Amino acid sequence: RRIVVVGRTVVAGIAAFAIAQYTPDGSLDQSFGSGGKAVVSFEPFNDDARAVALDGTGRIVAAGFRSDGYRSAFALLRLQTNTPPRVTMRSTPLTYTEDDGPIVLDASTLVQDADGSVLVGATVQIANYVRGEDVIGFSPQPGITATYDDGVGLLAFNGSSIVATYQDLLRSLTYTNASNRPAVLARTFTVTVDDVAVCAV
Repeated sequence: RRIVVVGRTVVAGIAAFAIAQYTPDGSLDQSFGSGGKAVVSFEPFNDDARAVALDGTGRIVAAGFRSDGYRSAFALLRLQTNTPPRVTMRSTPLTYTEDDGPIVLDASTLVQDADGSVLVGATVQIANYVRGEDVIGFSPQPGITATYDDGVGLLAFNGSSIVATYQDLLRSLTYTNASNRPAVLARTFTVTVDDVAVCAV
């Protein structure tokens, strides 16, 4: 048994379908979407979900409307299994010399999501991380917050935003070594992105 509710939320200034799934005890179902919630946008339109049902196979069907501010149209979606988003970055190594200052990891980073247009988070993990030396920089983007665990070298981004915004964010990533005697270790950066774990048709 499950409880499904729909409505709307705002992502990057555009209203989108908001879908939440709860367990029978009223808590968000962590197996659904991102923390029990999913966001689907018919951008560039503003969307509002007004009704929800389950089809014969148990998939969620949501109905509502989309509007450009002047005209409205009926909107219908069915949630399918998700295809995870992908991040493609350079495979050739970068060379960092002491006192170089910040260097961009990859200004051509490509972010793709085959079945959605909204991402909800990203992580950047440094392998062979040295606390007090390794520093990750970035250019902040609207609607996305960042937290950094300097104990393990993990930078986490959170916030619903379109793929292009997360791509701009990851393209701005920089590396700096703050030590006067840097540890001579190869650093490997692992970058992941996360979507709403569902897609619509």
